[in-house]
Amino acid sequence: MGGAAGAVARHFVGSVIEGRNSVISVNLVGSFILGFVSGFPGASTAMLLVGVGFCGGFTTFSSFTIETVTTAESGEILLATRFALINLIGAVGALILGSLLVSATVWPTKYQYSPTDPSCVGKALVLDTHERGGVFYILDPAKRKV
Repeated sequence: MGGAAGAVARHFVGSVIEGRNSVISVNLVGSFILGFVSGFPGASTAMLLVGVGFCGGFTTFSSFTIETVTTAESGEILLATRFALINLIGAVGALILGSLLVSATVWPTKYQYSPTDPSCVGKALVLDTHERGGVFYILDPAKRKV
């Protein structure tokens, strides 16, 4: 489902922006989206749907590779190098930027959860078992610490 949506979005971008610029565009935008989604704690379902599915169908490593090689083979080594660097460094930077955006806006604060604590009542709880050792986080922007 996510992969199909990503492929359709990739086709749309390719019809609006041509050649190397479309490859750079989808790779940078896809990396940003992947970084954004991966920044949420407990986002395993979203990572499968959006990260693996949509971003996998949207981004294009194969087109990046073929564009780089054919540009280099045509004698434009500097252009091929610039294209490769923009894709690689830009994609990593976009992923980091997406993750930082989540950190700066909605990153939850680690709290001890107690059902009798009035400050915990009505707040969304997230159990993050991946990176933070299975602790609960309370999604409450008013209590967010940066």
